[in-house]
Amino acid sequence: MTFKECIQLIKMDLARFDHNGESRINILTDSSLMITFWLRICSWLFYKENIFAKVALVPVKVIYKFTELLTGIQVPLWTQIGGGICFKHYSCIT
Repeated sequence: MTFKECIQLIKMDLARFDHNGESRINILTDSSLMITFWLRICSWLFYKENIFAKVALVPVKVIYKFTELLTGIQVPLWTQIGGGICFKHYSCIT
């Protein structure tokens, strides 16, 4: 996955989010967007072959695991998911 593809997937996830006139703060704190953002970043780093990506993956993975605990949504990092994913049901999704 290239960085452009990662950004494109994040944009597709954001487009799928139902804004309903919410402020930008509410969008940034949405559980579904939080987990999908870190999933996309982790997946991008996970599939890169250079040493800098592998080193950067460690703190990003910690953030992702914390976000999993915070939201209750668990998706394995190696899962390849198309753009536009939105979790409407929180907790116990594995």
